[in-house]
Amino acid sequence: MAENKDKRCDKCNKKPKVGLGTCSKCQIAEYCCHECLLADWPNHQKFCGSPGQKSTDPTEAPAPALSPSKSGQALDDICEHPFTRLTRNEWLHDRSTNDIYKLLVDTYRLRTADNWTSAGVHEKDGIYGGARDDNEGFGRFMSKVGKEAFLPSWWGPDNNADCVNFAASDPEWGLWRVIQPGDIERRYGDSTMALQLRIFGERVYGCPPHGMKSGEEILDSKASREEDKKESS
Repeated sequence: MAENKDKRCDKCNKKPKVGLGTCSKCQIAEYCCHECLLADWPNHQKFCGSPGQKSTDPTEAPAPALSPSKSGQALDDICEHPFTRLTRNEWLHDRSTNDIYKLLVDTYRLRTADNWTSAGVHEKDGIYGGARDDNEGFGRFMSKVGKEAFLPSWWGPDNNADCVNFAASDPEWGLWRVIQPGDIERRYGDSTMALQLRIFGERVYGCPPHGMKSGEEILDSKASREEDKKESS
């Protein structure tokens, strides 16, 4: 937080009562609240860059990072034997609606980050292509998920629409945020969650992210270990 009490929010120009929050990307822009940060992002992304610098390339400064709040408490319920469920395409089954929304959003978010960091590949209408969010690409992703029957039997068009709206509007999970190293483990409190998300994404798309190896062999190994533990217990 900024220490100078005379400073004003870069969006609303008001003096906050408890100080200003600084953009996590450039460490320059300052805002009085999360809402002002989001409202100013379409303009700020044109200039946001690495600390102390301004960027003319919007792909160099995609968006604010994931919120670290509620670290390790992202999901309502713990999923037992997740890798076994992945092999059966039942990874999203027997979960709460909100948990499914969150996992779908982060699967797509991690997939786009992997494509960009591993091979410099991005969708033209996505964050890494200069757009303010990844909503268009997420809609296409949801179409693929539905066609491949990864969703539970009770899932319907209303759930699909609600999930897309969740990705577009939720303050913490919205797709204007990007993933930074360690975000997934901190958010879910599970060192294997990034692997789970990548494997699920690979199954949806039928291939691993650009520039990365398939996770299917690791999946088989992890699932086998889960089965061994079940038999020995």
